[in-house]
Amino acid sequence: MGALIPILAFIPAICIVIIVHEFGHYLVARLCGVRVLRFSIGIGKVLYRFKAHPEGTEWAVSLLPLGGYVKLLDARSEDMSQYPPAAMAHEFTSKSVWQKMAVAVAGPLANFVLAVFLLAGIYMHGVPYPVAKLRAVPVDTIAYQAGLRGGDQVIGINGVAVSHWGDVQGAFADAVLSGKDSVQLRFVHDKREQDAQINIASMTADALKGDFLKGLGFSLAMGPAVLGRLEEVGEAKRAGLQEGDRVVAVDGKPIDDALGLVEVIRGSANTKCVFSVNRQGRLLDVAVDVGSRIDEKAGKVGKIGVMISFSPETVTVKYGILSNFAQGVAKTWDLTVRTVQSIGAILTGQLSVRELTGPVGIASHAGKTAQAGALAYLTFIVFISIGIGIMNLMPIPVLDGGLLLYYAVEFIKGSPVSEKVSRMWTAVGLGLLGFLMVVTFCNDISRLFP
Repeated sequence: MGALIPILAFIPAICIVIIVHEFGHYLVARLCGVRVLRFSIGIGKVLYRFKAHPEGTEWAVSLLPLGGYVKLLDARSEDMSQYPPAAMAHEFTSKSVWQKMAVAVAGPLANFVLAVFLLAGIYMHGVPYPVAKLRAVPVDTIAYQAGLRGGDQVIGINGVAVSHWGDVQGAFADAVLSGKDSVQLRFVHDKREQDAQINIASMTADALKGDFLKGLGFSLAMGPAVLGRLEEVGEAKRAGLQEGDRVVAVDGKPIDDALGLVEVIRGSANTKCVFSVNRQGRLLDVAVDVGSRIDEKAGKVGKIGVMISFSPETVTVKYGILSNFAQGVAKTWDLTVRTVQSIGAILTGQLSVRELTGPVGIASHAGKTAQAGALAYLTFIVFISIGIGIMNLMPIPVLDGGLLLYYAVEFIKGSPVSEKVSRMWTAVGLGLLGFLMVVTFCNDISRLFP
């Protein structure tokens, strides 16, 4: 069943995005007086079709759910002799350039609108984000040299307020992609606001993955080192530790957070350690014989048979009804700009093409977000919808952006692009898309079998 989760999560997500995209084309085509012959979810062989009346649109479901299409009444592909003369008034190529451009751009625009509405709904519900509080800052890092210490909370970057860790990551990513050499940081240290300039000249777009701020000395503080459920025959239980104990030190060395405790335990295999714990307001020292286990990557690591939560302190971001849509628009714009910047970084060689993800990788993300909960899954759909919108606006023949380019040429020269040129550039577009599919598929496979 586990292997099916990515597929079962991917299909509804991609279908929602495709339906909205194609409905954008359909709606504007109808508004412009163009007859729509077929509205298909999926591509390839038609599996199911329905038509309310003979002259109406055929609604279809096709074999492969990796795309979709709206088939218009178009004299270039249809035998117009089978239609009555009045049908020419609803033929696509007979419409003005502006109407054709409107039909082409409507699909991507619908994807951005979907993202706005989904984000507005997410913000209406309220989204828990990790507080931008730092864990212990290593001495030999840029952050430490700038004056930041463990427990400090970032509240602003480059004059813009930040309310959570995602804001911090986004602001640094924007600065790197914009080619800036430094960022101005505002933070709270010992209840006093301070400023620091962080040098990011050494960071490249290719480094913007995973916990990319760790190299500068920025790591998110986890929650306190509170013990969870203890194994009945585990080392912690035998030593006398109890669920709910908060570990404040091990062998006299302070423990800042849950991650710090896990790191100490993992590095203390087969040794005796003294755990200083706070138990309902009383400080106790408990000697623990740390056991060991074999980790596939790290080899022998320590264990004490206890569950430890890694949850950081969170803040719930929630807005009013009108503000939800304003934030949805702002966030959609922000994600769009970052995506375009990333594409630009790939085209200029600043970012590796290995960062591109194909259907297999996207399905994997779909499965993970679906298991993480409704908010994570809806956020995933937001990213996919924006990505589909941007991709379709690229000036590649066979995509909506390529059609917009054709219509722009038609507007300038006063006549449509010739059939010969159109066929040639369509072949080029199909070749580019084929090459892109091969690259992304190879990237997916390399991630599955590193």
